[in-house]
Amino acid sequence: MPGESVQLVFDLLPISIIFKAEHRIRLVLTFAAGTATPRVDPPPMVTVYRDALHRSALVLPLVRGGP
Repeated sequence: MPGESVQLVFDLLPISIIFKAEHRIRLVLTFAAGTATPRVDPPPMVTVYRDALHRSALVLPLVRGGP
């Protein structure tokens, strides 16, 4: 429904990256998977809320240890 907030959950491909202390992660949402995603015209409008009333979160698995 237009204007309604919903929770989106995405499965990510399994990868492993070691982040050093103080490094940052950038999240980019494209809502497309290359040629596997059909073109929609006009494209839908997507709003990502990140305020006190609409909390957004990125939850990543954490593996302790390493080299």
